[in-house]
Amino acid sequence: MASIFNRGNKLLINIYDPLKGKAVQISTGLDDNPKNRKHAKQIAKELQEEFDGSIQSYKRKSLKRNSLIAAKNHFMELNSNKSDKTKYDYTRLFNYVLPFFEEDASCFDINKTSVERLLGRIHASKYSQNSKFNIVKTLKKFLNFLFEYNYTLRFTINKDLLPRQYIGPVNIFSRDELKMILAGLKKKNSNFRTLIYLLTYTGLRPSDVYNICVEDINLRENKLNYFSQKTGDYFTVPIHPKLKSILKTRMKEVGNGKILNYELNNIGKALQRYLEELGLDDKKYNLRTFRKSFISLAYENGIDLATASQLVGHKKITTTQKYYTKFSISRHQEELKKFRI
Repeated sequence: MASIFNRGNKLLINIYDPLKGKAVQISTGLDDNPKNRKHAKQIAKELQEEFDGSIQSYKRKSLKRNSLIAAKNHFMELNSNKSDKTKYDYTRLFNYVLPFFEEDASCFDINKTSVERLLGRIHASKYSQNSKFNIVKTLKKFLNFLFEYNYTLRFTINKDLLPRQYIGPVNIFSRDELKMILAGLKKKNSNFRTLIYLLTYTGLRPSDVYNICVEDINLRENKLNYFSQKTGDYFTVPIHPKLKSILKTRMKEVGNGKILNYELNNIGKALQRYLEELGLDDKKYNLRTFRKSFISLAYENGIDLATASQLVGHKKITTTQKYYTKFSISRHQEELKKFRI
């Protein structure tokens, strides 16, 4: 309900605007006295009725097309070009969220109160902290979609209810392990050898490396173009000198099309078999370990945060910063040794 309050001896009205999704303050221009307070209360009542009428009108115009199922199908259609991992995250979200609402629920059932109740349910679930974080992260994407396409009215979520991501100790290859991995590639075919060199010297996501084609590689200008399904962006990165000869050999063998001859699901299995051969299969390493190791070595070698973020294709520099922060303690320990009294 609308209320009145005093500021600088002037009466203002505080009222929640559902179309803006937040409370707004409206000045009456009246001095604060008993007579004007009565007048201001009447104005506040009329404003509240006007706001209530606008939301009801909005609902009546939109309810016919605003079923939750219709919104879900529209959302999935718009994101049909995303990676399999991203589409899996969307499917997991809907498998979790849809049963929370009635079968024929309207998108107007998705409001501040219901979403915050849903967040409470997620907090109480047996999912790991990072699974909760990822579910809510995907939920926020869906909510932004609902707001953008006017499926429901915009609202804000209490930030204290959002689960936070847990970033534990970062599992990376040591320099000696990376040297061992690269040295053992002499006995491997060029397909696998190219895979490992790309992961090691680019720091790109496995899904990004998997889609690189011969046509994306410009050895003359030392440039590599790729499209990231995760971010939906095109990137151009430089080619490391130690990667150039590997790519040149592989490009001659392939001719055109994808540089790697793998099914996406088999790349990880190929790596695990290789790590077993090297005796490195007991440390929970996977394809993404190369990416984290690249960021770690970038930090150790003094590559600035902004450059490292661009090299690995992070859409937000804060993502790279999380890893740089984790790696900083070892450098700080070394720097501390310089302290003398």
